[in-house]
Amino acid sequence: TKKERLFQDSFYFCFFRASKLFMLVWLAWAVRRVATVILGLSTLDALRRAKKSPLRLLPDSTFAPSSHTGIKSVYFLRHGESQWNVAQKQRDPVGMFGKFDHALTARGVLQAENLRSRIRLTPRLDRLEFDGATAIYCSPLTRAVQTALVALAAHPALRRGGPGLKLVPDCRELTYPVGGFDSLKGENRYELANKVVRRARKVVDGRSLLPIERAVNIIDASELADDDKWFGFETRRQAAERLTSFVHRLTSSKDDVIIVVGHSLFFKAIFDNFASPYAKRHDRTLRHLAKHKLPNAAITRLTWNCSNPRFPVVHAEFVFAQDDESSSSLKEKEDRGR
Repeated sequence: TKKERLFQDSFYFCFFRASKLFMLVWLAWAVRRVATVILGLSTLDALRRAKKSPLRLLPDSTFAPSSHTGIKSVYFLRHGESQWNVAQKQRDPVGMFGKFDHALTARGVLQAENLRSRIRLTPRLDRLEFDGATAIYCSPLTRAVQTALVALAAHPALRRGGPGLKLVPDCRELTYPVGGFDSLKGENRYELANKVVRRARKVVDGRSLLPIERAVNIIDASELADDDKWFGFETRRQAAERLTSFVHRLTSSKDDVIIVVGHSLFFKAIFDNFASPYAKRHDRTLRHLAKHKLPNAAITRLTWNCSNPRFPVVHAEFVFAQDDESSSSLKEKEDRGR
């Protein structure tokens, strides 16, 4: 009948329109996936080449003298395992470049919890200096903030009445000579705390989530911009100036014990550029850290000479390591390099 033919024509018309729309959506998804893979492969190649060209300070770099003299202790704590770390190990471009500012994995949260337990189980006398830290600086990137809130949950500085967790954009991960998406496009000062909790809920729950949910109110994000201006790639000069500025901040700070929660390449660049040449020749740990990344959720204690703004780092040692795993890893890598 005429009505049946009209219905049939309408059905086929709708079917072909829907099929066309589906094909367009699928094509857009496929193009985006291929572009992501190409970007990932090219960046992986750039990362391999970047290992051979680490950040060096510019010849015209200046080092302002510090009003603070003497020796202080600075603790560097690297974040736990992140989603970027896993994707990089698996050479998964989609996992690496499908999102920005990667958070911790469930294993990364567990690493931070284990570190907190090791600190707590360390004899009080041996951790007296660490517990006495009067400033905790942290990268504003999600994985670093999550690590700090979990691993340092019991630290006096993060308790009520303490100075809290100071987010410092200058100690975020380097994006020179090539930056990963894990170090780009974080959140502004108003959204960061929400993002830290939201990303954590995707990988852990229950007791593992409590330190993050309870401690977000002690985050001091006053140094972050109202917008996202501090996120993005940087030139060699910008990276070198940021590195120098942060080292000067540590040197001139009135705090005698400082904890810094940050990232492998940023810490490695400090060891490489600001450790005393004499110390690197005679200090095996310092020499190792100038060439290799600090392991996930590992802490190293630095002896910091404020009287020498050019080379303030004079000694390094791993602390709160599990079964001396950091020292064992150090020895194995040095043996392979001989």
